[in-house]
Amino acid sequence: MSINFECRNIGTDVISNHAANIIYVHPNKLFCAWFGGTGEGNSDTSIYLSIFDLITQQWSINPQKLSKNSEESEQNPVLFFNAPNQIWLFHTSNSPYDQSCSKIIFMVSNDLGFSWSDPQRIVGNISKGIFIKQQLVVLKNGNWILPAYVCKQNYHKSVILLSCNKGESWTQFNINESIGRVQMCIIENLNSTTNDEKTNLIAFFRSRFADRIYYSENIDGCEKNWQSPIPTIIPNNNSSFSCIRLQSGKLLLVFNDICKNGEPQYTKAKLPFWVRAPRTRLSIALSDDNGQSWSFKRVIEDSENEEVINASDYNFPLKEKNENQIKLYFNKYEKKKHIEFSYPSAIQTPDTKIHIVYTFNRLFIKHLQFFEQHIIDN
Repeated sequence: MSINFECRNIGTDVISNHAANIIYVHPNKLFCAWFGGTGEGNSDTSIYLSIFDLITQQWSINPQKLSKNSEESEQNPVLFFNAPNQIWLFHTSNSPYDQSCSKIIFMVSNDLGFSWSDPQRIVGNISKGIFIKQQLVVLKNGNWILPAYVCKQNYHKSVILLSCNKGESWTQFNINESIGRVQMCIIENLNSTTNDEKTNLIAFFRSRFADRIYYSENIDGCEKNWQSPIPTIIPNNNSSFSCIRLQSGKLLLVFNDICKNGEPQYTKAKLPFWVRAPRTRLSIALSDDNGQSWSFKRVIEDSENEEVINASDYNFPLKEKNENQIKLYFNKYEKKKHIEFSYPSAIQTPDTKIHIVYTFNRLFIKHLQFFEQHIIDN
């Protein structure tokens, strides 16, 4: 079943836009960052930022280009609002098409995004080939956890980066038996109790094998120790998703409701390194039992086929996007024979409205807003 949303498009004058990340900034702003350029992995791929005014309901006309390195591909931004006025931007940076050298860069704004510090590499015993995608989590004891994953030639695996000094330095910890389980999304577990110094957490993982979303819990409230990830009932197409805790206590999941060949078919005995599946149907679902079951599944965006047919069918957010560039980019996608609604990022603002941003065919970022009750009623 589908649902109608308030919808807006965000974009730049570059051809390709992907991997948006959205946060709420008190009192009435949304910040959305993504990477854009001529294509993922190219040296002209940079981090862009647009700001949404919740009062005027308008995105900034000219997104800011924040990253600085013209020789590297800068990707996967993660924003973090450290109240009252500080905003952190984390992103990855690597030589074109060489994931093995990827590192994490950060910039800080102390004036709500008007100015930013110079880019710096995070400090700590961090592996080369490190990537990020999901939100930073602040624990009850004040420590910061940034979920990450390491890309090696023959495998990808999840790690967490822990900072006990508000981002000055970081320590890396492995997630056991997480090969092929990446882009870990960490959420506080409200169904269990610990003392004031510990936080029980749950996590969901993308699967490189395009079978299911995977699940884990931390052990005894310790942020460093996690159970081995296990498969859930939710399909995954080896693409990113977003999961957040709503003010009602329910979990909201935004995901591609599809996996390879309909059902998981890969075992530990013989794992392919990378499996691709379509990124067409994008859905939302609610859970009131920490992800053990999901209800009120609704379709956000879908297509009857996987081919991009006509560039003129799309309403681009900025007129500056050159018509020839659009045609060239669509030609590229016609050769690949697929379209893409992917990499969602979700938040809920204090007025309980839910905001979702996601990639629309790599051409621009789409923004939807609605209330939880709309999911239940529709």
